[in-house]
Amino acid sequence: MEGKEHFRPAKEYRHFRVGNLRWRSPEAHTGLGLGKHSDVFAYALVCMWASTRKVPLGLDFTGLSKQLGISYDQLALRALFMILGPLKSGLVEYIDDSEWGKILEDIAADVGDDGGEDSKTNFKNWNSERYPHLVPALKRLILRIAKLDPAERPTMQQILEDPCWTELLKLES
Repeated sequence: MEGKEHFRPAKEYRHFRVGNLRWRSPEAHTGLGLGKHSDVFAYALVCMWASTRKVPLGLDFTGLSKQLGISYDQLALRALFMILGPLKSGLVEYIDDSEWGKILEDIAADVGDDGGEDSKTNFKNWNSERYPHLVPALKRLILRIAKLDPAERPTMQQILEDPCWTELLKLES
């Protein structure tokens, strides 16, 4: 790849917050460990929007941040835990930062059952009845790539090879 000498390994991208607040991965909200897996997560958020016309992190960041007394990034993480939770230890281990680890665990505890897999806010419980373009094949793919733990996310090549695309083409026919 031309220009690859300008790129550093993901663990070297520490304390950077890159990209729009509404489309960042959990690790991007902490500013720790950005990499290709962060782009994969952002792609999952775009797929959520495309299939539901609902911006996953379409929050009033200014008002809610003041109301809850937390930063924009902490508010975004709270919303991500509610939509895609619960928090698993892999994200905390990947972040590898005691301060952010505590923040992540505190947010997860605060979200509690609101972020549980049985919650109506959890993406697993969204359906094509409410979101007609959220067909089962696409929902399965989104759930596969929208993992809070970067180590659990597939590569872009694996996403391209997913049977979802074939299934979606059949729906178009």
